Amino acid sequence: MQQFEQLEKQLELFGQKVNEMGESLKSLSMVQNGTEELIKKTRALRETSQKHHQELLEALNNHQQTIERQISEIRIAMGCGIAGERRNPLNDEDIQRIEILTGKTAGEVIYQASVDGFKNNNFNENVGGKESIVLVIFDSEGNVFGSYNAKQIPEIKKDETETIPAKGLYDDNDHFLFVLRKKGVSDVKKFTRKTNGYSLWVFGSIDNLLSVNGAFVLVNECNRSFDSSISGNFRREYDEDMFIDKKKFMVRDIVAISFN
Repeated sequence: MQQFEQLEKQLELFGQKVNEMGESLKSLSMVQNGTEELIKKTRALRETSQKHHQELLEALNNHQQTIERQISEIRIAMGCGIAGERRNPLNDEDIQRIEILTGKTAGEVIYQASVDGFKNNNFNENVGGKESIVLVIFDSEGNVFGSYNAKQIPEIKKDETETIPAKGLYDDNDHFLFVLRKKGVSDVKKFTRKTNGYSLWVFGSIDNLLSVNGAFVLVNECNRSFDSSISGNFRREYDEDMFIDKKKFMVRDIVAISFN
């Protein structure tokens, strides 16, 4: 009888163990199912992330291409070729007007800031030593103006840039200033200084790009700031009112054209 009771207890304990094992297996199965579900969700999230990443890359690539295309279109509108070659941004009518003012025929564009650079060394390398040059400035508000010098433009060589602050062009009887457009509207006018003297300055160690004496000063990288300015002595030098409305302006492009 005693042995029978012991056997019953052992069977009861065994049953409890089996139940515990069943619960453990059930819990393990739930964990396994949860893990599998988590793996599925992780895989789906990774696939979604990869898809979104690819879509983002494609969107960025398309945006970059759009920007590059717009830049190309702007450069063409400003007179630059697709590959960045120099190109005269003036229309035929404006060229003819300058030819009438100078009495000469327009030749090639020897410097274009949007292609060659907006610093004095870029200007000096391309224009220094040349004669019969028309400079045309296009500002950010649609004003188009410039100057003409018959005499040779002063030359500052590369090895002189740090030691020579500036060089001036003196006593050019044929020098004059002109305006082609005011805020995009044709308004042609020629300005002649009352007295001769220095008409044009080029720069080396001074942080300016060029200056037409008594008229305007262009700073280096004048396409990035409104630091270029009309001379405060304009009326005294030309006996006329200032040729554009603002004393400070930002430059969009500059071209130097040889005339023959």
